[in-house]
Amino acid sequence: VLILDFGGSYSQLLARRVRDCHVFCEIKPYTMSVQEIQKQNYCGIILTGGGAMLRGLPELLEKDLQVPILIAESPLTCVAEGTGTLLDNIALLEEDQ
Repeated sequence: VLILDFGGSYSQLLARRVRDCHVFCEIKPYTMSVQEIQKQNYCGIILTGGGAMLRGLPELLEKDLQVPILIAESPLTCVAEGTGTLLDNIALLEEDQ
């Protein structure tokens, strides 16, 4: 899985969580070319950071690269929602340490 970083502050944490699921992933900058991405033969791409909210970008990448693209349903509020979920399940945080 490729994590295409558009400047997100949670890219490293996201990569860790993906790897915790025993899935190989790499973080690369958003400037990575389509040709470079195609050479690596990724099975999926996760977009992080504000640039991931560019209208139509996920669909364009999915069409050009022929791999699934994941983007948060509500990128502007997902950090706050995730923090709320964690606080509701604080034991999950304690297990991780």
